Amino acid sequence: MWIAGGGAGTTPFFFVSSEKEKHGKHDKRAPPPPADASDAGVDFTDLTDRLAATVDRLRRELAGLRTGRAAPAMLDTVTVKLDAGGGHAPLKGVASVAARDAGTLVVTPFDADAVAAVAAGVRASPLGLDPRVEGGEVIVPVPK
Repeated sequence: MWIAGGGAGTTPFFFVSSEKEKHGKHDKRAPPPPADASDAGVDFTDLTDRLAATVDRLRRELAGLRTGRAAPAMLDTVTVKLDAGGGHAPLKGVASVAARDAGTLVVTPFDADAVAAVAAGVRASPLGLDPRVEGGEVIVPVPK
């Protein structure tokens, strides 16, 4: 079966469904492709799971891009050094992040004693941001 396509101003394309139709005879080395993937006995669940995970990761990565506009997802990779035990915790486990305007993020720690640690975590991140502490909040200006 031949399918031709394309429109005005586009490059035409052609599709040949089997080797037999392409060359006029059947290639004996390989069987013709099945009409449907379910006919081949192929299980696509693993592939679809991996593709869904890849799309989710790409969405998270794109959400964190610096576009000159403040987005709370920019700080998803920031970790905060906790005083108790010396371990690190993700910022979203220690504070809430919101966009005040197009160029400013406001980080509000759940514990008022963690304000300095949150500011230090944002400053130490590879994002190159310079936060400042105002009261019980950390103000993060996002450069354009």
